[in-house]
Amino acid sequence: MAPAFCQKAVVATDRTALEREGLRQKLLTVHRMIESALPNLPCRVIGLVGASGGEGTSTLARELAKIATTNFGRRVGLIDMSSGTASHHQHFGVPPGTCLGDMLKRDMPVLDALPTVPDYAGLYLGKLGDGLGSPSTETVEITLSKALNSLREHFDLILLDLLPFHESSDALVVARESDGIIITVEAEKTRWPVVHNLKEKLIMQGANVLGVILNKRRFHIPSAIYRRL
Repeated sequence: MAPAFCQKAVVATDRTALEREGLRQKLLTVHRMIESALPNLPCRVIGLVGASGGEGTSTLARELAKIATTNFGRRVGLIDMSSGTASHHQHFGVPPGTCLGDMLKRDMPVLDALPTVPDYAGLYLGKLGDGLGSPSTETVEITLSKALNSLREHFDLILLDLLPFHESSDALVVARESDGIIITVEAEKTRWPVVHNLKEKLIMQGANVLGVILNKRRFHIPSAIYRRL
């Protein structure tokens, strides 16, 4: 496993930054760091997870996927690990199609379950979930392992959008199946001891924790003044 990168570094974004050049530049940096930390892999599987809900993990996963396709020309699979609403499909206006778990049960090619996003050439959307019912950790791990074994040959980057850790321990499963994990943290909400505890649990499972994205940064004085400091 490649050494972790930037474990002490923090990427900060503010609440309205998704349409700003600043966030685009930060995510360009995150993508470059991923490729630098894992230089010899034809496909990199990266999990994104927050300690609790509302930290913006899904939004950051989507934006990183867009950056990888539009700025780097990468072929990207964005996989929703939730068994609930297909938020990424809704965002892009793409029908969700069949879950990867169902495709595996039917012994069908899992790539066929990933529809493309018309406005982003090379971006594909998938869901692990609904076909698993109420999955055990072992079921999730087996399903994910089989799906990734098939998908790695088709993509340059696979992003796994994980449920918050307090809702599911799937991140510990993904730790064993992915090439790296990125932790997302909501500024001024999530306490650093909670983040540290999550990081240590991931590392104990063999995770390569690549870094932390500090999201939803709040400017208590005008951001223009911050830029001059």
